[in-house]
Amino acid sequence: MKLYEQYAGELAQSIREGVLEPGDRLPSVRQASASRGVGASTVRPITCSRRAA
Repeated sequence: MKLYEQYAGELAQSIREGVLEPGDRLPSVRQASASRGVGASTVRPITCSRRAA
């Protein structure tokens, strides 16, 4: 599984479990990439697509 797929899965799980509620702010690209030890280009597409959803 690719890193961005793992991150997308983590976000989806957080939503299902109620950790993230409608209207909650997602971590910034910088925060998400730093906490996972990956580059911003890995998390940016997921963060942007989740914000649009």
